Amino acid sequence: MKRLGMILFVAASFAACGSSAPAGSTTPDPAVGLSTEAPIGTLTGLEQGDVACYASISMDGGEAVPHMATFDLCPGNENDASAFIDQRITWTTAMLDVPADSCEGDPECTEHEKAPVIETITAAP
Repeated sequence: MKRLGMILFVAASFAACGSSAPAGSTTPDPAVGLSTEAPIGTLTGLEQGDVACYASISMDGGEAVPHMATFDLCPGNENDASAFIDQRITWTTAMLDVPADSCEGDPECTEHEKAPVIETITAAP
């Protein structure tokens, strides 16, 4: 009986804590570290890097944060997303192989790791 009481107490404690995320917010999928809904933010810049194209995105007026994106999204490439700079956007992300941090930009390095990479950028609805 004591054990059942303790289980009910713990369950009630967890239920009372609730979620700190606001209603309707995007919830990360802990299995892959990616969002389960299309995020919306403002694209503030695109920059070609050694490992990826870097898309700077501001969420809800906050500070812009760089995110790895596929090279074809950088200016002058096949799916150039620079037309979306300073606009509200949505994007899709996938876990892709990228050169490992230990490569330090060395193009001859063969070490890779999985990382979330933006694959598409579109205008937000």
